Amino acid sequence: MGSQCCTILLVEDEPVIALAQAQELEREGYDVMCAARGEEAIELVRDNPGRIDLILMDIDLGKGLDGTQVARAILKDHDIPVVFLSSHTEKEIVEKTEQITSYGYVVKKSGITVLLASLRMAFKLHEAYLGIQARNLELEAANRNLLGSQEELSAREDALRESEERYRCLFEQGSDALFVADPQSRRLVDCNSKAEELTGFSREALLSMNADQLHPDDVRPVTMDYFREFVKGNRADAVETVVLTMNGSRVPVSINAGIVKVGGSTLLIGIFRDISDKKCAEEAQREHARKIDTIINNLNGVLYRCLNDRDWTMEYLSEGILELSGYPSADFLGNGVRSYNSIIAPEDRDRIWDEIQEALGSGRSYTLEYCIVTAAGERRWVWERGRGVPGESGTVTLEGFITDVSARRTAEAHREAALAALGESERRMNDILDHVGAFIFIKDTAYRYTYANKKVRELFGRDEQAIIGRSDEDFFSAGSIGEIRTSDRRVIEEGETVTREETDLVSSDGHPRTYWTVKIPLTDASGAVNGLCGISTDITDWKRTQSQARAYARFLEKLEKIDNVIMHADNLNEMLKNLLDSVLGIFKCDRAWLLFPCDPSAPSFRVIMQRTRKEYPADLAENTDLPVLPDVAAVFREILETAGPVTFDPASGREIPYGKEFSTQSQIVVGIRPRTGLPWVFGLHQCSHARIWSIEEQRLFREIGRRVTDGLSSMLFLGTLRESEEKFRALVENLNVGIFSSTPDGAFLHANRSMAALAGYASVEELLRVPVSGLYADPRDGERLNLRIGEHGHVSNMEILARRKNGSIFWLSMSAVLLRENGAHGESILGMATDITERKRIEEALDRRIVALTRPLGENDVVTFEELFSLDDIQVIQDLFAKATGVASIITQVDGTPITRPSGFCRLCSDIIRRTEKGLSNCYHSDAVLGRYHPDGPVIQPCLSGGLWDAGASITVGGRHVANWLIGQVRDETQSENRMRAYAHDVGADEEEFIAAFHEVPTMPRERFEDVARALFVFANQLSLMAHQNIQQARIIVERKEAVDALTRSVAEKEMLFKELQHRVKNSLNIASNLISLKMGDLPDEHTRGVFADVIARIGSIAAVYEQLQTENDLDRIDLGRYVGRLVSLLRQSYAPAGGRVLIADTLEAIQCEQRCAVPVGLILNELVTNALKYAYPPGAAGEIRVDLRNRGGKAELLVSDDGPGIDEKFRHAHKGGMGLRLVDMLCRQIGGVHAIEEGPGARIRVTFPV
Repeated sequence: MGSQCCTILLVEDEPVIALAQAQELEREGYDVMCAARGEEAIELVRDNPGRIDLILMDIDLGKGLDGTQVARAILKDHDIPVVFLSSHTEKEIVEKTEQITSYGYVVKKSGITVLLASLRMAFKLHEAYLGIQARNLELEAANRNLLGSQEELSAREDALRESEERYRCLFEQGSDALFVADPQSRRLVDCNSKAEELTGFSREALLSMNADQLHPDDVRPVTMDYFREFVKGNRADAVETVVLTMNGSRVPVSINAGIVKVGGSTLLIGIFRDISDKKCAEEAQREHARKIDTIINNLNGVLYRCLNDRDWTMEYLSEGILELSGYPSADFLGNGVRSYNSIIAPEDRDRIWDEIQEALGSGRSYTLEYCIVTAAGERRWVWERGRGVPGESGTVTLEGFITDVSARRTAEAHREAALAALGESERRMNDILDHVGAFIFIKDTAYRYTYANKKVRELFGRDEQAIIGRSDEDFFSAGSIGEIRTSDRRVIEEGETVTREETDLVSSDGHPRTYWTVKIPLTDASGAVNGLCGISTDITDWKRTQSQARAYARFLEKLEKIDNVIMHADNLNEMLKNLLDSVLGIFKCDRAWLLFPCDPSAPSFRVIMQRTRKEYPADLAENTDLPVLPDVAAVFREILETAGPVTFDPASGREIPYGKEFSTQSQIVVGIRPRTGLPWVFGLHQCSHARIWSIEEQRLFREIGRRVTDGLSSMLFLGTLRESEEKFRALVENLNVGIFSSTPDGAFLHANRSMAALAGYASVEELLRVPVSGLYADPRDGERLNLRIGEHGHVSNMEILARRKNGSIFWLSMSAVLLRENGAHGESILGMATDITERKRIEEALDRRIVALTRPLGENDVVTFEELFSLDDIQVIQDLFAKATGVASIITQVDGTPITRPSGFCRLCSDIIRRTEKGLSNCYHSDAVLGRYHPDGPVIQPCLSGGLWDAGASITVGGRHVANWLIGQVRDETQSENRMRAYAHDVGADEEEFIAAFHEVPTMPRERFEDVARALFVFANQLSLMAHQNIQQARIIVERKEAVDALTRSVAEKEMLFKELQHRVKNSLNIASNLISLKMGDLPDEHTRGVFADVIARIGSIAAVYEQLQTENDLDRIDLGRYVGRLVSLLRQSYAPAGGRVLIADTLEAIQCEQRCAVPVGLILNELVTNALKYAYPPGAAGEIRVDLRNRGGKAELLVSDDGPGIDEKFRHAHKGGMGLRLVDMLCRQIGGVHAIEEGPGARIRVTFPV
């Protein structure tokens, strides 16, 4: 294929690269179309069928589809060579493209020479491929024509019957089975040979039968009723029924009955027509309808169907109306533009209505002649014939034919018109016969040819003059003449119609051909036979195709059995069992089996299942393991290396492993490769004889193997899926996180046990009866969650206040996603809920603590214990310490004031001493002394209040004493009862109660108490260390926040620097523009100065973007209206001709668009306005250029128009226009837009793009 006639679609997302490549290819003589995006390339291929010869495809195409995806999508529906042009050289990328197409892969920068060589090679490969495809299509078309030839002949018989009387019998008579029966006894009394062929019974056998024995039981009553009603005169139509043949097959027939009287007896005649080929005739009938439609549209007249109303509303009107009236047929359909009555001459309208209504009333057809007025105002006479056709609803539709008879109305031209019509009719008849796909001939009574159509002339290789007057001896072999002449005599001498198959052993290709021949007698006006007409159809290929179709149907039936087994199986074992049983029946072999794995390196394999005929019972139990012997391993390797079956029979010469052990004489096996796991082996054994596996059997076994692979893969995958589902369900049900699903309106569909426990319900069932809204303590939380799901389709970690069944409030973290399903519930929400109450409590305490810990501390500032720790956590630790050691415990301020609640206090201290004023004061004083700062160890001494043993340790932060941790309230032998009585008296307590409580105080050896005190000291030091760490972490958090604030300030500063950079870029562009402008003054050539002016304008378009960005707060978006206004102003200054005779007007709306669109839009506007200034107006001419920018709901619309002469038709397509329009096309595609050249006046180019 030469480059001069080739169109290449270049798919490249970079406009400049695309333009450069397009220009190089065009210089080589190629026509180039460009696409910047994959979706655009697909649309160009779809909208230009047959025009694109090759696609040059980049791989990286930006957003959307990449090059490989685009190539797959195009090649799915189009046969176009694709050559990939990319910078990628990675092996995996190149291999990926080879899986799509093999026409070539060119690395960018290889140079034009390499690219052109690759293109020429791709064209040669594609031409070779197309040649093969064309040959295949020719063969398929030939087969279809042969299949339809017989039915096409039958259809054309009807058309020929209307054309000329001598051919009428050709289509009216056929070869049908005739049965004559006594209507009373229903005994068959006569039949023809066709009846024998139809039923398979001999004539003698038929004449011994009753008529009802011809039909099977299910149709016999209806058929016999038809004959009884016919004899009574109640039926005159035909009936379709079934005939039962001698071999039990059913043949559909159409029966027409008749009554004859012979020798005073009344006999019933049944004409049985075989209608087995009725379905096959449908395609031929459609083809015939198409040809009839072609003939109708080429008729010298108009066919119509219309309503019986005053307007003659047309439902159908053939295309001949255009030639007749000057109006297209579409104008009249449904009175869309005009009614047919409107073109009838006014003086004829009432007459036509009256005559048609009269004809319809009398049930006859109507014939009319009247005038019409054509589109040109000419009056023409037309002749019309039609009839009324009743509809199902009682309405009447008119159908008929209209033809122009103006010439006939002219008397002097009448004879010439009639003769011309007759000659045309004869010519058309000959044309029809010459184009019939059958051999048609006529012989006289001397068996000489008097007519031969084109097919006969081609068969004999003679023209018509060399055939007319000759007989069959001049054309056929001596062996064929006898059969031909015998059938001819039956027609000529006996007046029979002969239908038979004839085999011509002398064919052009040396092979026998079979013809279906019908010969009918031709008679003169007196009824005497004066010749015969024969029609022969070559049915050789049709019969061969029928045989192949029947074989293929049997092939598909067997595969369907396998498919049904696989589709209806519920489990793997059932599928394999039924599958092997079906294969046994299909192949009629002795054993079918499956083994696993097909692994030559495995030590053994397992016979998974086998099914056998009862004559050859299974010698092994299912799932028996056998060793992989060397010969078995060799077979396994061959199976894995072979795509189809492997046979073991006398023809292959292969030895059968374990053949003697299993009494196997022949075997066929195939590898089964499921999508998961190792391969299997599927095989058949023939034990009764050494079977040779035919090609058809191997093909069938291969296809069954493929289906077994699919079924086995599905069952294995289904088992894995069920196991995975069970594991997933168990995981969900046992998660300690709440999982639920609900409808969008808030009804629970499912929940796990953790979700029910979170909400305080005893069971999942109880939770499912409650609406989701019942969980929300604040209904606004539910509304907020549903709103986010509706807007975004999901929500993550939303914190809400929830209410349990008992009314308690707690915090939940909720995540949910909207699922769009097709199940019973439609859309649903899948959610996960986590109890974060404790986390929220800790966070709130931490926030308060950070505020306290990070405030600056002066010399006199004090940090409190409560600000350093969570008192709830400290209380737990204190209670556990007291319980573990058996001592009382409390944490106090430095002055002894309690901070925590007492742990393990004895009754003596809590209920007696501390209940007195003096005792309480003494306790506080003692606690303060015990907790004094002592870094070397705990303070251990008797209580200054009651004398019991106490100990204390100080808690410090950064050297500051913040709290005391005190323990004690134990006694040993050193405390006496007398001292206790004295102290009770001193503090004013009841002495007896005091002593009783004293005896309740636990005793503890001194050494043990000292050990506890030392442990207390360790714990107190650890709390001091933790307090110090808390302060440090709080300060780190504050410092990090300050760093984030500093980073934010830094980003703002960088934005300022970015604006300064934009300013400098704008200045640099202005400098470049001015330098070019200075250089223009030295250029003598006007054309070169024009090119430089275009470059200056394009630089100005880019500079305008940076100028506007300096004034914008949003660096990502730009006011497109202001930007376009600035560009229009620059263009006025740069291009308006001297004297200002060409005005540039604008109407601009404010539109926000992304910054990336600004430069392409500016360049597009520059190109369009520049082209208008250059080409729309001659020097000195006046005019107006308009620039309109409008917001079209998410899209911007830029319209540039002028009042000049408009754009030449040859430049209206981007790939044919100059560089300006091509650049506009590429820039439009870069921003996802489209442009259109609209009809004038003047030039109008509209660009639409998303914003």
